[in-house]
Amino acid sequence: MKISIIEKKVKDGKHNLYLQYYLGYTIDSNGKKTIERKFEKLDNLFIYDNPSNSYEKSINSQNRQIAESIRALKVAEA
Repeated sequence: MKISIIEKKVKDGKHNLYLQYYLGYTIDSNGKKTIERKFEKLDNLFIYDNPSNSYEKSINSQNRQIAESIRALKVAEA
């Protein structure tokens, strides 16, 4: 299983962070491939779109590090 971190845009100039679990794919009777994925929102973790000061830049780097450590734990569990 592959686990990656993705960002989804929110209205207030931020991106929420999610874990995306790639579960494989299935092929239906028509031969169409359907990708199986699951998403898990990382609560209270977000990234500023355009950080305007050092505080926002530090929040971005801290939240990316936290998200990466959560992803690493999930990979180790799988």
